[in-house]
Amino acid sequence: MILRRFTQHIKEQNWFAVGLDMMVVILGIFFGLQVSNWQGSLNEQRTAEEYLHRLDDDLQADLNNIIQREIF
Repeated sequence: MILRRFTQHIKEQNWFAVGLDMMVVILGIFFGLQVSNWQGSLNEQRTAEEYLHRLDDDLQADLNNIIQREIF
């Protein structure tokens, strides 16, 4: 339907409508990419926080092992 309307605007040589249709498509792609990048950065941030939490748990376990060995 959108392609049909776009070709109709070209056939009628309604260049304002053609430009407006192209602008809508370009803005849609731009916003779609921005949302995708934003979601990707949020996923990376969550992964980094999870890795830091795991690292903290591992370091705490290592510290407890060292303390237990000193006691032994």
